[in-house]
Amino acid sequence: MILCNRVLGYVSAPSLMQRAISRLLEESVDISLYQKKRDMLCNGLADCGYQFTKPGGAFYLFPKTPSPTMLLL
Repeated sequence: MILCNRVLGYVSAPSLMQRAISRLLEESVDISLYQKKRDMLCNGLADCGYQFTKPGGAFYLFPKTPSPTMLLL
């Protein structure tokens, strides 16, 4: 039954999470901390010559190496 639900696209949150989320609806997160860390990483990589697209809301970054010889390592 669990597999059928996932295959058909019907996945509901566990009851524990439903209870926790109902109590956290009014909470918020200070995203400026994440923006600061992202900017530090992006600035450091840009200073080293890496090219990349600055992420708008993700926790990952895909830099292009500045040196073709680094691809062989």
